[in-house]
Amino acid sequence: MNKNHIKIATVILLVGAVAYSVYVFLQERGRARMEQRWSGQRFAARDYYPLTPGSKWAYRISGDGEQYRLDVEIAQRVQWQGRDAVRVTFNGAASKILGFAESGLVKYQEIDDGEQEVYDPPGSILPDLTFGESRVFHPRYVMQTADADGATRAAAEMSFWLDTIENVTVPAGTFRDVLKVGYYDRWEEEDGSFDISRGYIWFAKGVGIVKIKGTATEVDSESGRRETEKEMHVLVSYHIAGDAREGP
Repeated sequence: MNKNHIKIATVILLVGAVAYSVYVFLQERGRARMEQRWSGQRFAARDYYPLTPGSKWAYRISGDGEQYRLDVEIAQRVQWQGRDAVRVTFNGAASKILGFAESGLVKYQEIDDGEQEVYDPPGSILPDLTFGESRVFHPRYVMQTADADGATRAAAEMSFWLDTIENVTVPAGTFRDVLKVGYYDRWEEEDGSFDISRGYIWFAKGVGIVKIKGTATEVDSESGRRETEKEMHVLVSYHIAGDAREGP
């Protein structure tokens, strides 16, 4: 390498270092402004996930080289142990019963592929959060299947935190002031098998989930087998019943 090449390489490195420093500075300044704007503000889950029957969402889900569509619909209002709730269907087959509790949006029951899980205490979907706050919950479930003699029980520790508030663009459109909520949970069954999930969920006010990026790991205690999946959900279209909000 001659002297001119060395000079050019040095200039490139210096420019790159300066550009990175400017980027970090702008990021930190933006974060500080955001914290100043939202500090101490409480965000209610019911404002970020409509539970109006007839509301629909379509997602494109990709991961591990596969891609498919998921259609979600608020099918009907129901009662769950004296509480107002709704039944949500997924591709017209699997379903969950969701409702608002004192902590925020929760899950009472889930039915999928012949398995029924009942949560008590309920599983959290989106708790009410203050900017910068982290909340921890300890739900439990009992799972029953048609071909099993007994029931499987599991307990969890679930953590949620409001990581940032930002604008998000997905196929369904651009959404402003979206909550980027971090989550981490570990479900452990009685035999020692456990699942760990972690990632981020983006909630748009009045619309619901617009994006999910997460990793799920399942560990079987008997075989020692470990399986990990990464998935990305993006909102493709939506319709909020009784509201003018609708996306392509």
